[in-house]
Amino acid sequence: MAEKKSHIFIVEDEAIIFLDLRRSLQRMGYQVDRSVSSGEQALEILEKQKFDLVLMDIQLSGKMTGIETARIIKTKYNIPVVYLTAYADEKTLKNAAETQPYGYLYKPFEERELKITIEMALFKHEMETRLLETENRFRELFEQNNDAIVLFSRDNFDIIDFNPATLSIFQFTREELKESFHTLFQDEDTFNLFKKEITDFFEKKGDVFFDRCILKRKDDAEVVCSVRVNPIKLHPCDVFYCVFRDITEHSRIEVESRELEARLLHTNRMTSLGTLASGIAHEINNPNNFILSNTQIVKKIWEDIIHILQDYYDQNGDFNPGGLSFIEVKELVPKLLQSAIDGSCRIKAITDNFKAFSKPEQTPQHEEVDINRIIEFSISILSNEIKSLTDSFSFVPGEKLPHVLGNPQQLEQVFINLIQNALQSLPARSSGVSVLSGFNKKTNQVVVTVMDEGVGIHNKLLGRITEPFFTTRLEKGGTGLGLYISYSIVKAHQGTLDFFSSPGQGTSAVVSIPVMRASLLNQRS
Repeated sequence: MAEKKSHIFIVEDEAIIFLDLRRSLQRMGYQVDRSVSSGEQALEILEKQKFDLVLMDIQLSGKMTGIETARIIKTKYNIPVVYLTAYADEKTLKNAAETQPYGYLYKPFEERELKITIEMALFKHEMETRLLETENRFRELFEQNNDAIVLFSRDNFDIIDFNPATLSIFQFTREELKESFHTLFQDEDTFNLFKKEITDFFEKKGDVFFDRCILKRKDDAEVVCSVRVNPIKLHPCDVFYCVFRDITEHSRIEVESRELEARLLHTNRMTSLGTLASGIAHEINNPNNFILSNTQIVKKIWEDIIHILQDYYDQNGDFNPGGLSFIEVKELVPKLLQSAIDGSCRIKAITDNFKAFSKPEQTPQHEEVDINRIIEFSISILSNEIKSLTDSFSFVPGEKLPHVLGNPQQLEQVFINLIQNALQSLPARSSGVSVLSGFNKKTNQVVVTVMDEGVGIHNKLLGRITEPFFTTRLEKGGTGLGLYISYSIVKAHQGTLDFFSSPGQGTSAVVSIPVMRASLLNQRS
């Protein structure tokens, strides 16, 4: 069954931008067939047609601004909006933020940024919708469930009566509950403590409410209940009116809701991180380009004037430019200039790699790749982290490894992530990490193994670690996306990523990639 194309509605008053957007979006596989130039027209269209996402220019022709239009779209149609803007002052951005947009795209934008922003917006909206549906399901369940109602004598806590829902929830017969209601509790001591707390509390007057009480059915399955107790007068005696509300499903949904909320937080964090990384790289590159260009000009100037200075030295003897002798300056200046150029080139390479690592290409170009070089580069990126976390790190490269066909930036991302995970699992600096590469002639694959002496992973969790948003390091800032992305990249290279681990015994991550299988890889490109 073909995957449904997301339907995108463009609200943009510049025809050239719309046409460019439509071409880009259609190439990415989205459905784009409508565009209007004003907020009034947009609302008229949305009254008749459903869309998955709206790309909204902040400045529009007509009486309504893009922000005003987006506010109505959010309230009335619940469609995610991503703003398009060439510039915006602080007040405009503040007003735009109040509409809770799903992203911003600053003109002109690259297709890669467009794709990432749209996909994150669609995913975030889907998660929010699922979260709302979960809450609605719980509300209906909570309101429609029949509660177990039990009447106790205030004098001796004998059972006076209970309703049919009590039998349904706990699955005991009426005679069994009449004779021994305490069997619903973990043990008789817990039941006695329950009775004592109710009695003590009512001596101070008031109602009793336990927000969570673990009971059990006849088959020993746990039932999570909230319990409310009221003293009432019921002829011929005073009784405790106890309502046991089964919130077992509610508790499960609470856990699911927290997980969904955590996923949304991670999604927002990843979006912000990508924007921040791109912005930082851009801000560093601008002054660095000036430094590189100016230094190269100064170097050419020096190469032209050194002959004049040499002639002056030959005719007049030594002189002291900058407090140094000419002989020292003649030797030192070329080295200083070349060092500045080399340093600037290194900065540029780092920022380029950082941008590629933060935002890998959506349509990767495969090329011939030396896996050992990829691993060496990954290790250099993590050099500071390696030094700070372990005294024992080694890389044993396989000799004369055949090349594979792949995307270098994506493979770097895989090995950076695997080595970083290994380092972060170490309990102490004395524990180590080893990386080995080799060639399996039987399977015709290059094999890379990342082994650590870390805390290990329980077998119950090992099968889930490549699931998106699953992480055992949530409290330490883990996103649960690293291994999922790594697994996806290796799979796209027709390879496999396997993990072997047990608690306290460390973990081994094994990457296997076929050698030069160009035809298969091109099918995936």
